[in-house]
Amino acid sequence: FIFTKSKRNFVELDSIRFESWFCQQDWHETRAEDICSGCSVRLLVDPLKDTIYSFPVREEMGSMFSGNRLSKEEMEVVINKAKEIVSSYPVVVFSKTYCGYCQSVKQLLTQLGATFKVFELDEMSDGGEIQSALSEWTGQSTVPSVFIKEKHIGGCDRVMEFNKQGKLVPLLTEAGAIANNSSQL
Repeated sequence: FIFTKSKRNFVELDSIRFESWFCQQDWHETRAEDICSGCSVRLLVDPLKDTIYSFPVREEMGSMFSGNRLSKEEMEVVINKAKEIVSSYPVVVFSKTYCGYCQSVKQLLTQLGATFKVFELDEMSDGGEIQSALSEWTGQSTVPSVFIKEKHIGGCDRVMEFNKQGKLVPLLTEAGAIANNSSQL
């Protein structure tokens, strides 16, 4: 890789350590092509540390990023499964157990007194496929992915912003997930 006008550090992470590390970081990401080997890689830029992290995108890593190779028909089936899940509960949080952003959203909803259903994708046999389907359906490839009354709200930042603006409690109340006397935190 050649990076111009930058003196960034370059760190490669193996796929085993990457998934648990990935959700704990706060940086921008982009895809690039490794010219030497033709291997598809993902570049992660941490502007605070002025570091670029790189790892190869392999078939077995697909479930982390909606990279599962599902046929159009398979994708349709999994999207329908995700839609069925979302329609079955007033509030649904698609999450991963090790993700700090997911923990923050679940903690906020609990503090607000909301009842909600959590699906931990990293503990589900088809979690990678469901995450791919959610990405295809909503355009959001990361977790948490929050739905209230079948409407996709978004991830951690969006949920926190809704709460800060005083919009979250009314949505949860309308969905029947909290009693009318709950207040904004």
